[in-house]
Amino acid sequence: ADLAHHVFRASFRDAAHVREDTIDAAAIVDEDQPSTFEVDELWIFDTGCGRDLVSNEYADAYADFIHTALSVSLNTGGGRQKTNEQLHCKMEFGNFKVPVKAYVLKSTPAVFTAGPRCMAGGFAFVWLPGMTPGVIAPNGLIVPLLVKHNIPYLSLRIINLVWIALTIYVMWIY
Repeated sequence: ADLAHHVFRASFRDAAHVREDTIDAAAIVDEDQPSTFEVDELWIFDTGCGRDLVSNEYADAYADFIHTALSVSLNTGGGRQKTNEQLHCKMEFGNFKVPVKAYVLKSTPAVFTAGPRCMAGGFAFVWLPGMTPGVIAPNGLIVPLLVKHNIPYLSLRIINLVWIALTIYVMWIY
């Protein structure tokens, strides 16, 4: 908890450098919004993309939560893609909920961007050589990431397992 608290406090030093359209660290999560894991099972925890992204294929099922946003043009692995639509949903880390405004693209894997969340949102990302990478959420929950082909993914299954194990541990010590 001390490391997470230190990381949380230190990350706000550079908060002014984060684009407003990307993340609002103080945003309140709308409970009616779908969970990111209802939209897609795996989300890349990405350090190379400054925005959350989701495929139109998955976002269309949640049309009521797609909103007009700042128009962006992104260079992707599939070429340049333009969009002005965002899917508003939420990522849950145990009892901590994060608002997600994922830009909707024709073709993209689901991306949960690391940069703004680590700089202004209280998250920490750790990947030591030869070890499983992990995320420390602002509530102190340490979540190991699933790695496929050297790409780190957030998985609901892993988050739930960690949350259940932590709950059992707390119940056991008290």
